[in-house]
Amino acid sequence: MICAFFFIFFLPGPAITPLTAWAEEKPEPLVTIVFFEMELREALRELALQTGVNIVMDENITGTVTLELEDTPLEKALQMMLAGGGFSYRKVDDYYLVGLADPRNRVFADLAETEFFFFKNVKVSTVEALLPEAFRQNVRFDQEANVAAVTAPRGLKERIIADFKKIDTPRRQVRVKALVSEVQTEVIKEWGIDLLNWEFTSGVKKNPDWTAVLGLAPGSLLLETDVFGLLHTKIRALEREGVAKIHADPVVQVADGKTADLFVGEQRVLILDVYESYDQVEKIEAGTGLKVTPRIFEDRIELEMTQTVSYFVDNNGREPVVRVAEFGSTLRLIPGQTVLVSGLTQIEDRNRASQTPVLGRIPLLRLFFREGREEQKHSELLVFISAEVVEENE
Repeated sequence: MICAFFFIFFLPGPAITPLTAWAEEKPEPLVTIVFFEMELREALRELALQTGVNIVMDENITGTVTLELEDTPLEKALQMMLAGGGFSYRKVDDYYLVGLADPRNRVFADLAETEFFFFKNVKVSTVEALLPEAFRQNVRFDQEANVAAVTAPRGLKERIIADFKKIDTPRRQVRVKALVSEVQTEVIKEWGIDLLNWEFTSGVKKNPDWTAVLGLAPGSLLLETDVFGLLHTKIRALEREGVAKIHADPVVQVADGKTADLFVGEQRVLILDVYESYDQVEKIEAGTGLKVTPRIFEDRIELEMTQTVSYFVDNNGREPVVRVAEFGSTLRLIPGQTVLVSGLTQIEDRNRASQTPVLGRIPLLRLFFREGREEQKHSELLVFISAEVVEENE
């Protein structure tokens, strides 16, 4: 009788690596093959045989492929073969799943990945309006959380996320300065400048040595640095002399493409007798309003603006009278440039009375010692605008 003995020795050695981990560590195979009008399904089978990697196809894989590959990584080869038919792939453990990238496809859930993108600088409503129609079936938006959920194959998902990052870049900030003033026409004539074509610059990078001489009064001012500040100082001095008035001098910082709306003034309540038992209340505002939308274009800033100046006029009637001066314009200027917008003339009628001391107060006799005359006061509404791009480190 022959007896056979089998001895099994367990020797120490490296731990056994699971198949999935091995597949991840294994270098991606290179493909060298030529396809000429070959059925796509057959071409994928040839690719699997050459690389030794399993490729599972869904029922929608159809079409032909003509392609020449030489030392091409497997995933790039798959991408080139599938792109023409709208197909996609996904690596699952140690095999590749290939199918139609359509949410109606049964295997779409296995082909697709989901990633959430939280917007920090724009609203999802803006992104939704910009999203191409071809990607809408792959994206879901949440208005309240300001987030988008992207469900798509990896290549398409990364493309959509990359577009989101471009849209969500922080908007540059623009600082807009405005000086709304009213200067008597006589003073402006003394300046001797053309109000409709008055433009001057300060701190332009292209020509840092630029200066301008502006004759604001007898003599001149040399403007080398802060043009806007010097103008503000000059008109403030004229205001103290009683020949000018500053209605408003707002400074507003607003994002590129956004609108800033400012109003400084007073409000009065007017009660209208509509019916015997019913009165209608109406609110009337008067003051200075500025609405501006800046847009940055390379080395220029475009300002779309509307300026309103209104004030109550004293009258003997019950209802208040509001005088309004309003203009709208679109300007393009170099950052740091100051532009004067004008052309609105204010005419105010005044009744002035003078009398002889003492005699002008005696009844009857005062008619002979009093004199009244009507005057018209002419003034120009001058609006100075300056804009500059705010640097991130400011």
